Amino acid sequence: MIITCPYCKSSKDIGDVRIPKTGVIATCKSCQRQFELHPEQETVPEPPGIDNCPSCGFFVNTNIETDLCPKCGLVFSKYLARVKQVSVQLDASDDVTFAPVAEMPSARKMLSSKRFWGIAAVVLIAVWARFGHDCKMDMNYALQPGNWQGEMSFRGKQHPFLLVIQTTDGGKLEGYMDWIETMPRYRLAIRGTHIGNHLLFEDYKFLEGDGKYGLHDNQDVYIIENEMSGTAKNGKADLHAVHVATSPDSARELQKY
Repeated sequence: MIITCPYCKSSKDIGDVRIPKTGVIATCKSCQRQFELHPEQETVPEPPGIDNCPSCGFFVNTNIETDLCPKCGLVFSKYLARVKQVSVQLDASDDVTFAPVAEMPSARKMLSSKRFWGIAAVVLIAVWARFGHDCKMDMNYALQPGNWQGEMSFRGKQHPFLLVIQTTDGGKLEGYMDWIETMPRYRLAIRGTHIGNHLLFEDYKFLEGDGKYGLHDNQDVYIIENEMSGTAKNGKADLHAVHVATSPDSARELQKY
């Protein structure tokens, strides 16, 4: 019988071994992992026929029905029975060890199960997708109005901006973004929410300039110390800025509508 470890795929001919219908636990000596082994239409090989007496070597005429060696008196039926029994009880191999399924602890059965590891992988991916980004979260951070100078990287180009956060009341934020190097310069109003150091906001109105692009682009950023970083343009661009003391142009303040 040839068995293959389902984990490391190493194979081994373990000889003619009788496996009980309840199955056994095989331990692979290559990777030291355990797996269940069940019989597959298990058959016990028939012992070889008698041509020469296995005791004295005397030629036996197979055309004559006899159960006794005429020279040494060996009883062939008893000999064949012993050979069959030995073949059934043959030890598997030094590379594979067996144990009854019932003796395997439940926890070890679970850890040896492909289904268990498949479910665990799906759960871990789902947890990471839902909560993985929150490792940056600082709930003690108190967002204050201020100015942030930085740039957005989009399609291989850098776009400098000045972000002015004017109000941060009640978990909401408002302000504007000046895109400095555009001609004419664009100023877009922003609004959004903040929880701790996590900010979500969008450009929703042109205050200066006009264009087809830029409206309703979502920014998802975190503030750590004096740096702001995250994504812009609905996750298609990278955004990075630092806190600056520059005062916004009072003549160009955000209009309230």
